[in-house]
Amino acid sequence: MLINYGWFLIFLSYFFLVKSLPLLGNFGLESANLIILIFAPFLALWASFKSSKLEQNFLTRLINTYVWALIYILFLSGLFFINGFLSQSCSPAKGMFAFFVILIPPLVFNLSLGVLASFITYKWPKICLIILFYLSYYAWHLFAWYAEPSFRIYTHLSVVIPSDLVHGTTLEASLVEFRMATILFVLAFNCFFSIFIKSSSFKQKFALLLLNIFIYISALGLQHHSLSKLQKTSKELINDYSLVLSKNLITIKANPQFSSVEKVNDILQEALLWKSRFENRLGSLKQEEVVIWLHEDYEQKFIYTGAKNVHFALPKMRQVHISGSITPHNVLGHELAHIFLGENSQHFLKMIGPNILIPNLALTEGLAMALSKEENIEVDLDLIEQAASLYQIGIKVDLNSLFSPFNTEFLSTNPSVAYIYSGAFLEFCLNKQENPKIFLQDIIASGSLNKETLIQLQSEFEKELQKELPTYATTWAKDNFVPQSIINQDCLKKDEPNYLEKTTDLIKLKKFKEAFEILSHELSITNDESTKNMIIFEAVKCLIYQKNYISALTMLNKTNKNILTPYKKRQLIIIDSLLKDDSSKNALLFFINNDALALSFYAPKIPLTKSENIILYLFSKILTNQQNYKEALITINTVLDHKELLDDILLIESQFLQGQLYLKNNDKLNAKELFKNLLLDNFSKGLNIKYNDYLERSL
Repeated sequence: MLINYGWFLIFLSYFFLVKSLPLLGNFGLESANLIILIFAPFLALWASFKSSKLEQNFLTRLINTYVWALIYILFLSGLFFINGFLSQSCSPAKGMFAFFVILIPPLVFNLSLGVLASFITYKWPKICLIILFYLSYYAWHLFAWYAEPSFRIYTHLSVVIPSDLVHGTTLEASLVEFRMATILFVLAFNCFFSIFIKSSSFKQKFALLLLNIFIYISALGLQHHSLSKLQKTSKELINDYSLVLSKNLITIKANPQFSSVEKVNDILQEALLWKSRFENRLGSLKQEEVVIWLHEDYEQKFIYTGAKNVHFALPKMRQVHISGSITPHNVLGHELAHIFLGENSQHFLKMIGPNILIPNLALTEGLAMALSKEENIEVDLDLIEQAASLYQIGIKVDLNSLFSPFNTEFLSTNPSVAYIYSGAFLEFCLNKQENPKIFLQDIIASGSLNKETLIQLQSEFEKELQKELPTYATTWAKDNFVPQSIINQDCLKKDEPNYLEKTTDLIKLKKFKEAFEILSHELSITNDESTKNMIIFEAVKCLIYQKNYISALTMLNKTNKNILTPYKKRQLIIIDSLLKDDSSKNALLFFINNDALALSFYAPKIPLTKSENIILYLFSKILTNQQNYKEALITINTVLDHKELLDDILLIESQFLQGQLYLKNNDKLNAKELFKNLLLDNFSKGLNIKYNDYLERSL
C-alpha cells in the first residue's frame, strides 16, 4: 500500500523538476513522450508486484491496476493544468488532447504487461525478466533508429516521434491512428491472456479467441495504414533514389523524378570541393565512401527521413541527408564536416564526446560550424561577429556550461544561438593555434576541450565579443533570435495577436487603409528603432498598394538607415529610386509582391536612368533564381556597363553576382580576376571570407 501512495510523491517530484520547462511541464505530445519514456518500465514493475497480491483473476488485477494508474495520471494532469496558467508550451502539438492520445495507449499497454508478469510467483526472476525485456525493447528501437536514416520513432510501448524536435512536433491524424492501433493491440493482448488466465467453458474460450484474432488483425491493418501515411521506409528510399553519381569516394543519390543529372553533378562538385578543404584543415582522410542523399526539397526530405526542419549527417554510417540542389549549398560543408571529424572519434556514433555513448554537442556542432565557416556568413558578419551581436544585446551563454559533456546548457539554449556561440569560440581557438590540425586532433581523440585552453581563451574571447560592430549587427540579432530553446521557451505571450500579423491579414484582404492606420498607431507608440524600421517598411508597402507614392516616399525617409542590414539597405535604395521615377512606379507593385515574372516585363534593354538600371539588376536576380545563368550574366554585364547609375551597396552586390554567374557559366578566368579585385577593396571579415570562398571555387 505504501508504494501505491508513493507514486504521488514521485509524480510530484517529477512535476517540480519539469514545471519551469514549458515544453515538458504542460500538456502536449513531448511531455507525454517523456513521461512514458521515464516511467513506463517502473509502472510495469509496480503493476507486477501490486497485482500479485490480488485474487487469481487477470481482469480483476488489470482493472484495479488501471484505476490506480488513472488516479496518478489525473494527479499529474491537475498539476500540469495549474502550471498552464503560468507558462505555455511552444509545441505545435500542445494541449490535453495530444497529451492523452500519446500517453494513455502505451501506459495501459505497459500496465497490462506488468499485470501479466504478476503471475510469475518468484520475485527475482520476475524482476530480471522485466528489466531484460525493457532493455532489449529500447535497444531494439535505438538500433532501428540508427539503422534507418530517420528522425522518426514509432513504438507501441514507448515514445512516438514523428519528426525532429527543433520546432516541436505536430499531432497528425495518422499519428492518432497509430495510437488507436496501440489501443487495439492492448485489447487483443488482454483478450488473449484472459482466455487462459480465467476458468471458462470451451465455447467462451473459442469465442474470445476469435474476437482476439479479429482485434489483432484490425490493429495490424490500422498500424500499416497509419505508418504508410507517416513515413517511407529505407527500402523505398533506396528504390526511389536511383540516380547515382560518384567520384573520389563521394556518391550522390537522388530521385530522378525531381533531380536532373546536372543538379546532381553540381552537388557532387560541391562535395568534392569541401572534401579537399577538409583534407587541408584536418589532414589525411580515410579512404571510405561517403553517401549524400539529395532530396528535392524540405517536403521530400521529411517524407523519407522525418527531418522536417534540419539537414543531418550520420557519421558512423557515412551518410548525409540534404535538400535543395542550388550551389553553393548552405549546409553541405557543415554536414560533411561531421563525417570527416568523426573518422578518428572514439564515440559509438562517431560524434565528438569524452565517452562512447554521450556526445558533447557543443564540440560536435561547434567544430562543424568552425570548419565550414564559408557557409556561416550572415548579413556579411562572420561567426565571431554574430556571437558578438548576440552578446551585445544581452543573449549570453556560459561557455563552461555550454561545453560541458552533460549538454544541459546547449539543449536549453536556442539551437541557433548555441551553434553560433560554440562555433565562434572554437573558430577563435583555432585562430590562436600555431598548429590548428594538432589542436583539432586532440579534441577529436579526447572528445573534450582542454580545461586550460577553455580558461585561458575564454576571457580573450569575451573581450573580442565586446568589440565595435557594424551598426546594423545588433538589429539583426534582435530581429532573429531569442535566448531559449523550445524546451524552456515560454510561449504564453506569443499567442497574443501581433499587429504585424493583423496588418498582413488585412493586406491579403486588400484593406490597405485599415492596415496603414494600425501601423501608424504602432509607430507613434514604439521607441525601439529596429521595430520602427520594420513598421515603416510595412506602412510604405500599404501606401504603394494605394498608389499614394508621395506619402510612401515621405514615410520611407523616416527610416533610421544606420541600423539597416545590407539586405534592407538594398531594399530601401530600390524602393526609394523607383518611387522617385514616375515611369518606374508601376514596377514597385511587382517588386513588393515579389512577382518575378511580371517585374521582368519592365526590364529595359539599355538603362538610361538609375531606376531603369535597378530594374535591370532585379531582372538579373530573377534570371539567376530561375537558373537561366547565361541570360543572367548578359543582363548583369549590362548593369555594370552603367555602374555610375548604381549606389555603392548595389554596385558591390552586382559585382558579386557577376562573379557568381561567371562561375555558373564556367568562365573561371574572369571569376578569379573579379574576386581578386573584390578582395583588394578590404571589405568586412565576413565578406572577405565569402569572396575567398568564391576565389577558391574559381581556381
